[in-house]
Amino acid sequence: TPESLQSRFGAIISEVNELIRRMAPEEFVDEWSVDPRDGSVAFGSGYENWAISVPYMQRTGVKFPDIIEYVSTGRQKEIAQKAKINDVIFDMVVRHLPSPAIAQKYRIPNIWRGDPASPAGMAMAATAADGPTTFMVTDITMDPNAGEIATGRLFSGRLTKGMELTVAGTKIKNRVQHVSLYMGPERLMVEEATAGNIAAVIGLS
Repeated sequence: TPESLQSRFGAIISEVNELIRRMAPEEFVDEWSVDPRDGSVAFGSGYENWAISVPYMQRTGVKFPDIIEYVSTGRQKEIAQKAKINDVIFDMVVRHLPSPAIAQKYRIPNIWRGDPASPAGMAMAATAADGPTTFMVTDITMDPNAGEIATGRLFSGRLTKGMELTVAGTKIKNRVQHVSLYMGPERLMVEEATAGNIAAVIGLS
């Protein structure tokens, strides 16, 4: 029944919030706790490509009992047209994930061991596009046509085609051949990427 499902979901959400309470920095416990009413919780199926949240239900008129009816009668493809997973997840990201300009202020001291008062440290904490370029590579893939593609977070500065970058720990300079931003799974070539973006670069080795 809708009531029993909501009770089960409520218990799971309480467990998640208890983990957040125990593990999150004290100043972020309230902010990071999740609540279906504010849209920080969604229910759905990644396999069937549908999702629902309270704000989405309020906007569209799709109700929780409707979802149960669709699922119980094997009509999940119809739900996917009424409650598209990408719309719900995108709404959650926009509403609840902090922007780089906010998050880097408290994340940089935890992920970077350099001097926070240095030009690079201050630029990263401020997500400064006019600061020194600091690009943390998190993934390298091979493209049959482009070769090595380095993907990572641009914490400060800019990435532009033709600029020279030095890989940390080496003195070897690499020239950036192409800069891209991601649009879903696709890479979109751009003239420039600025601080705060996830970018892909060809030319690093």
